[in-house]
Amino acid sequence: MTAFNDSIPSRPALQAVPSITTGSVTVVISGIQRLQSGDAIDVVDVMGRTLITVPLPYTRATVQTQLVDISGLPAGYYQLRLAGTSAAAGVIRR
Repeated sequence: MTAFNDSIPSRPALQAVPSITTGSVTVVISGIQRLQSGDAIDVVDVMGRTLITVPLPYTRATVQTQLVDISGLPAGYYQLRLAGTSAAAGVIRR
């Protein structure tokens, strides 16, 4: 018999901490089966342009953290997206 949690595929989720920053933000990635070579976090502006891509290392961990430096971007709202998924988190650069 399969456990209840094993029968429901997990959906990736992102959380950005802090959500307002002048420099770097820690991205918490959860609900993943495993990250593969080529997976990345994209930093996207309000016009939908990808400004920064941060490659993620391969891991079997179900929760991973990644530091993303947005200090070189102008003040504004940005979305952090796990490439190839619908997982996203917003961050404000002051």
